[in-house]
Amino acid sequence: MVRHRVRQGECILSIAHRHGWTWDALWNHADNTALRQLRADPSVLAPGDEVIIPDRRSEPDPRADARRHRYRRTQVPAMVRIQVCRDDVPRANEPYTLTIGPKTERGNLDADGMIEMSIPASAKLGHLTVGDPDDTEIFQLRLGTLDPIDTENGALGRLHALGYNTDVPFAIAVREFQRKEGLGESGTMDGPTRTRLEQRFGE
Repeated sequence: MVRHRVRQGECILSIAHRHGWTWDALWNHADNTALRQLRADPSVLAPGDEVIIPDRRSEPDPRADARRHRYRRTQVPAMVRIQVCRDDVPRANEPYTLTIGPKTERGNLDADGMIEMSIPASAKLGHLTVGDPDDTEIFQLRLGTLDPIDTENGALGRLHALGYNTDVPFAIAVREFQRKEGLGESGTMDGPTRTRLEQRFGE
């Protein structure tokens, strides 16, 4: 058994891939019950979280003989979901090209400006191009790097993704979000602010 301390930029998908597990089997293993109670989303872990990597047990195969057998490892596919907006309005039905790792997908955003695509377990980076040739935007993607919302880095990451200026002190960035959302401008991530940020970010 290995006790793995999560480092910045890691998620259950990348950790499982490195240790030869499927992400769903590792996440749902009984040894990681405490982690599931701490973090609701396996793709959003915080530096310092502990992931237990159980020993892989091999048992005799009752079919073992001179014949050749084929095995297939199954897992729940890893998915990425992206909503593209402009001024808080979904960019419905616009053309896009999404590249993550070796995989490229082209199509049109749905009516809510959404894309959903299965991704390789080792994927870390990607880029998304949206719009017609005369009105194109390019977005650089970093996968599995978002910290939980109850951390300062996690809140800033969500604010940045929503278009807020995060090159300012944390309290100022939060206060600007609160002002725009009609919340009390405390400059702190209080309960109502966190709930609204979760809603706006789409968690």
